[in-house]
Amino acid sequence: MNINFIRDKSGKIVLLQPPNLALSGWIVTVLFQRVVPSSKIAWLGTAFLFTWAFMEMCSGVNYFRRVLGLIVMVMILIVQFR
Repeated sequence: MNINFIRDKSGKIVLLQPPNLALSGWIVTVLFQRVVPSSKIAWLGTAFLFTWAFMEMCSGVNYFRRVLGLIVMVMILIVQFR
């Protein structure tokens, strides 16, 4: 594996970061659905996760994060249009 795949512009290895607003929104909606299973907000969680994936794909700090965003986005599209 190319070591630059997981390094940011300053040379630091970056695999995990604190969640941004989109990922935090997805986590909150998933937790809410577990507490209130009859809620109809699954679409909101999907929208938050899709937004996070798009943001990572376009402006992730390294190629690992960009590929991760692409994989998540493709998986969401497969599930939604299957």
